[in-house]
Amino acid sequence: MPYYAVGLLDWINYSANGNRGRSSAVQTRDRHPHRRPLVLEKSEEEVLSMYLAFELLWLVEGLHIHAGIIHGDIKPDNFRISGRFPLLDCATLDALSEEQQQMGPGVKEVDFGSSLMSGKSAKVLLLIDFGLCIDMARFPGDTVFKVGREVTKKRAFPCIEMLTGKPWTFQLDLFNIAGVIYTIVFKRYMKVDCSNGVWLPRFLPQSSRIYRGASIWRNIITTLLNIKSCSSEDYPHLAALRYELEVFLQEHATEYNLAAEKANSILTGLMP
Repeated sequence: MPYYAVGLLDWINYSANGNRGRSSAVQTRDRHPHRRPLVLEKSEEEVLSMYLAFELLWLVEGLHIHAGIIHGDIKPDNFRISGRFPLLDCATLDALSEEQQQMGPGVKEVDFGSSLMSGKSAKVLLLIDFGLCIDMARFPGDTVFKVGREVTKKRAFPCIEMLTGKPWTFQLDLFNIAGVIYTIVFKRYMKVDCSNGVWLPRFLPQSSRIYRGASIWRNIITTLLNIKSCSSEDYPHLAALRYELEVFLQEHATEYNLAAEKANSILTGLMP
């Protein structure tokens, strides 16, 4: 397996430190120490986060629906940066938008993948460390899992079902994907509370004044945190969540491409 020197946590830390100066660890890697470091604006960070969230939802859907595997330890540390942010083909997106309009307002699926640089959907992130994974194909179809309080206390990121003593399967990964997305966007680890039967992060902006995609982030995170049961019928419709991200990226394709070019220069600077 190839070695990828830069991890998602490096990217998050760079973004978190961007407005306060980069850490010495990053500065020592800089190939041009006298060049002013690139700083991402808040709007640029968010549109890039939209793309990373798109990849994360695509990855976990493939892992669960197509492979039947629970990773068991999804967190920022277990993602490596395996490529560069792809540029979106604005001409293709415009054609897709026109086609969608001609087909009528009821059409909600857009072949967003065709606007990317190649056929595969994951280009930036690589999920590693499958040491705790569970292959559900090895168990009867109705298998669920439960852990005690002592085990839950030892986990860095226990899911809602672990916290409440309920059975779980894929909820563990979905909770942790929500946590990774949350950390990418808000630059802090997610802590949750239950209010009126709904689990939410303690900090989750509702206004679009600072985060233009506040409603998108809220919908994705609350959906992934509040899963009714282990039944396949209650598994969230991840394609619908991705669609919200796709629409945002479509509407801001030019801005995303400019941010992606800057981000790719930053990733080059983070390489040892």
